[in-house]
Order: sequence, then structure tokens, then C-alpha cells
Amino acid sequence: MGGGDLSPDWVQAAAESDVPVVMVDHFVPGLELPTVVPDNICGAYSATRHLLEAGHRRIGFIRGPSKYWTLSERLAGYLLSMQQSGGTIDLDLIPPRISHGEEKGYGEMQRLLALREPPTAVFAVSDKTAIGAYRAVMEHGLSIPDDISIVGFDDIGEACSLNPPLTTVRVPGETMGRMAFRRLLNIIEDGEPSNFVPSKWVVPTKLIERGSVRDVVR
Repeated sequence: MGGGDLSPDWVQAAAESDVPVVMVDHFVPGLELPTVVPDNICGAYSATRHLLEAGHRRIGFIRGPSKYWTLSERLAGYLLSMQQSGGTIDLDLIPPRISHGEEKGYGEMQRLLALREPPTAVFAVSDKTAIGAYRAVMEHGLSIPDDISIVGFDDIGEACSLNPPLTTVRVPGETMGRMAFRRLLNIIEDGEPSNFVPSKWVVPTKLIERGSVRDVVR
């Protein structure tokens, strides 16, 4: 569930065991296992499109670890939206991952704010990353969304209690859990191996608009 620090080899070993296995919010390319994931690409696309429609053109992206394929899909959605907008993709707006744990997103936002031409908006790959970005913005004496807009992904509990509340992409975790459990139960009851009928169920996400995004004057 959620990737964590599980290596592809560990997941492969689980798939080859006699234990029924379903992956949730995680997948390993080339490994045929039943999987339930949110629509990361469309969710990230809609979040980036929301910023573009608000008039932003310099949109930064704070990414997560490349080993998590679900987060790589969010980067792909961002890149697709930016490309379709007709603008060029400035790689300076996609800083390398430099912060971890509780500092997640903080160092990357510091680097974005230090650019000669900082972004007017940032899409953070997760809400926890966005929380770190909030702290960096405030330490610079800047205001959200007056000076910079921020969008997250996941819609965790803290998202609506931030100041201002975070615009984010809601991941239907409860729905994903129910779907994964039903699939797992079918595997157990039918006595089939987990990889007998590989399937990847993609669950729609939803953009939740709050107060962290403002329109820019065009």
C-alpha cells in the first residue's frame, strides 16, 4: 500500500508466494498483480490546468522520489498540461528532490523562491509536500495566494486547516480500499493466484478548490 520503501524485488517475492496480494496506491511496471490506484495523471493534469486557467504561466513543480511510480505519473500529468498550454517547460521550475521526512517540500520551495524569476504558482506532488512549501513561503515573508499560489495532491486532513486552506486533488482512499478488499476477497474465495487475471483499476480523482490559488492579472 502506498509504495513506502518496498522494493520491486520484495513485491515480486510477495507475488510469487502463496499469499493473495493486491496493491493499493502503488504499482510496479511489468509486474502483473491486481492494482487499485488513483488517476494520478488526470488529477495532476487538472491541478496544473486550474493554475493555467487562473492566468499563471511560470508554474513550479515539487516532485517526490522517482522510485514511486504513482508520483512519477503526477509529474507526467503536470508536464502534459504545461506542454498543451503551448508554453516551454523550464527545468529550473522542477528542482531536484532535496528535502525528506518532515522537511518534505521545504528545500525545493526555497530553491524555487531563490530563482531570478520565481514561479507565480507551484504544484506540489502531495499535500505533505505542500505543507513544507507553505513554511518556506512564510519564512520569506511572502503571502499565499497573494504572492504565490499553491496546489497539492491527496486532500489529507490537514489540507483544509492550513492558512489559507489548500486547493488540492482529492484521492478517493475509501473507495480504493473497498475495491481492493473486494478484489482480494474474490482471489481468496476463488483460490486463484493473485496474478491469475492481472488488472489495474484506476479510480477518478477530483480537484477541490480552496483558498491557496488566486487569479493573476493578464
